[in-house]
Amino acid sequence: MKKVTAAIIEKNGRVLIAQRPQGDKLDLRWEFPGGKIEQGETPEQCFLREIKEELNLDIKITKHFMNSCYKYETGEIELICYLVETIEAN
Repeated sequence: MKKVTAAIIEKNGRVLIAQRPQGDKLDLRWEFPGGKIEQGETPEQCFLREIKEELNLDIKITKHFMNSCYKYETGEIELICYLVETIEAN
């Protein structure tokens, strides 16, 4: 089973979601930012890496939100969700 992360980023009452690129698997669908955990990586390390790569944001993990398993035609995933905050640049 693949393990993937999802970051719930809330600021001023708004939640950040991202749209998958056209031509990508599950293209144009909306999702919380995150990604696949690489071998030897913790979920927390995955969050920091993926959010920096995808959104060029520095984040701080504030709280574990939930884990959930999903079964797709292509396989099964465990989705690991955390609440995170962006770190403001000085």
